[in-house]
Amino acid sequence: MVKVSVVMPVLNGGEYFEDALESVRNQSLRDIEILVVDAGSTDQTLAIVDKYMRQDTRIKLIHSDKKSMGRQYNLGIENATGICVGFVEADDYVVESMFSNLFNLLDEEKLEYIKTDYSFFVEKGKKVFLKDYVLPKGLSGIYNKTIMPEDYPQIAYTDIHMWNGLYEREFLNNNNIRLSETPGASFQDTGFVLQTLIHAKKVKYVSVDSYYYRQDNSSSSIYNHNVTRFVLQELQYAQKYMTKDLAREIELTALERMLRLYCILYRQSQAYAEIDLDQNREAVVRVIEEWKKWMSDYRVLKLGLERDLEFQSLIHDEVFFDVFQKKVYRLENERKASYYEKICNHNDIVIFGAGRIGQSCLASLIGNDIRKARCFVDNNESLRGRVIMELPIISFEEAHLRYPDALYILAIGDGHSIEGYRQLEDLGIAESNICVAFPVSSHAAFGTRLSAER
Repeated sequence: MVKVSVVMPVLNGGEYFEDALESVRNQSLRDIEILVVDAGSTDQTLAIVDKYMRQDTRIKLIHSDKKSMGRQYNLGIENATGICVGFVEADDYVVESMFSNLFNLLDEEKLEYIKTDYSFFVEKGKKVFLKDYVLPKGLSGIYNKTIMPEDYPQIAYTDIHMWNGLYEREFLNNNNIRLSETPGASFQDTGFVLQTLIHAKKVKYVSVDSYYYRQDNSSSSIYNHNVTRFVLQELQYAQKYMTKDLAREIELTALERMLRLYCILYRQSQAYAEIDLDQNREAVVRVIEEWKKWMSDYRVLKLGLERDLEFQSLIHDEVFFDVFQKKVYRLENERKASYYEKICNHNDIVIFGAGRIGQSCLASLIGNDIRKARCFVDNNESLRGRVIMELPIISFEEAHLRYPDALYILAIGDGHSIEGYRQLEDLGIAESNICVAFPVSSHAAFGTRLSAER
C-alpha cells in the first residue's frame, strides 16, 4: 500500500505550481502518490501536469466539478489510497524530508495525525522567511509528546491550518472529516481542522520547520476582499458538527477564535469601499442566534467573555458592534499612520526584541519594502551573535554606537513596553527615537500595509 497520498488542489497555478509539484516529487519518501485536483485551469497548469505525469507514474490528475478548494480537497481524500493523507497548496513548497519524517513518527506511534511548525515567505529579490508555530508559546513544552487535543484547548488558537500535517486516512474516513464545499478558496480548512481537534485521541506536534507558505501571490485567497463572508460560511459549517448539548472547551475555544477572526476581518473590510458590509447581516444573525443557544452564562464565564465589549456587542447589539468596529478601525489607522511617519523620518531602525513579536515586526517592514532595519537587540544575552531573518542580534551598547540616530522599535509585548522605554532612556536614547511596534500577527505580517489603506 502507498504510504502517503499527497493532495494538491490547483486552479491556474501559474508560475508557482511547478516548484510546488517538484518539491513533492523530490520527497525522500518515495512510496507516495500525488493527487493533483484541478478545478478548470485555463493557463499552463494542465500542460505542466501532463509533462510530469509522463515522467512520474505516481502523479494522478483528478478533475473537480466545482471551483471550490474544499471540494478539491475532498475529492483528493476520497481518491486517496495511502495509509496517510497530506496536503500541499499549489504555490507553496515542502522540504525534502517532510513526509518521511512525519510518516515514520505517525506509523511508529499509531497517531491519528501529526503536525509541524512552518514558515511564511515572500520573494524580495530572494526568499525571506518568517517562522510560525503550530503551538502557542505557553504550550511549547508539549512538542514531541503524544497528547489528546481535548486536554489542551488553547491549541485551537494556533493549530489552524491543515497543510502542515499528516493524517491517518482511516481516522479521516471513520469520522467523516471533510471540508465545506463553498465556492472559492478561503478558510475552508478551518472546519476541517476543528473536526480533527474534536475527534482525535492520539496526536503529536513537532517543532520542525517543514512547510513553506507563500504570501506574495496576489491571486491568493488571503487577499480576497470577501473574507468576512467566507468566515461566516465556516462558522455555519462548524455548527453542523458541534456538540449540541454541552460543547467541550476545545470546541468553544476554536469557535471563539473564529468569531474573533470575523471581528478583525469585519474591521479590515472598512478599507474596501466597494464591499457592502450589510451583505453579511442575515448570515451573521443566523450564526449569532445559534450561538445564543449554546453560550450559557457558565460558558461565557469559562471563556472570560462576560466583560468583553467586542464579543458582547457582537452577540447582543449589532448596531453598536458596527459603530464600535468602525471606531476601532479609525483608531488603528491613526496609530499606524503615526508609526509609519516615525519610520519614514529615520534612516536606521533597531528592533528591540528578537522573539516572535520582533520577527513579525521585521516581516511587516520587509513586506512594505522598508529596508532600514539594521539589527535586533534583546535582553537575552545568549541570543547575541545569532542572525535571524538575516539580521544580527547585537548588544544595546553596540547598536547605540553603530546607529546613534536610529529609531528603536519596541517589539517585546505590551506588558513590557514601559520597562523597555525606561531601559532605552537610561542608555541615552531620546524619547523621540523610541516607538512601540504596530501590532501584527505572524499570519498577516508580510501583507500588512503600513502606509495609508488603499
